[in-house]
Amino acid sequence: MKILVVGAGATYAQSIELGCDADMRPPLMRDFARKTWSNFNPHPLLDAYLDQLGLNDGRNDLRERFYELEESGEVNIERFMEFAWQNKEAKLPLRDPLPPGFIHGARIQFKSATSISVGGGEKITFWDNFLYHGIGNALSFYMRYFFENGVGWRSLDLTK
Repeated sequence: MKILVVGAGATYAQSIELGCDADMRPPLMRDFARKTWSNFNPHPLLDAYLDQLGLNDGRNDLRERFYELEESGEVNIERFMEFAWQNKEAKLPLRDPLPPGFIHGARIQFKSATSISVGGGEKITFWDNFLYHGIGNALSFYMRYFFENGVGWRSLDLTK
């Protein structure tokens, strides 16, 4: 899965124009992690990232820690994504018990050498899992407000 997000500001303005509630508007960089990770925990990549920075405070669910650090300017989602990409093939340990919101087993179109096995024996990386559950599915969720059943895409006048 490849995703390119362009013109988030226009998308956000369009969501306001269409009457979307504030919590249902597409994410901006300032709330990207909070909105895209609401139903997904990027463990163990997030653990490794905060460990590297010396900012892991030992919580079982490090998402809230990341949000707090992001608000204070100590971390940001772009640097985390860079770290995740650079460590996409890393063999990272899973915590026991797994933190809340941890999901694995995405069905990706390709196979790669990694640390998570899914049904049928194929393997995906934590990066693949992050893209699928932590970005792709989340952005699809927010895009549903731009679509009207039985009609198709709503008129997106502000984005033209």
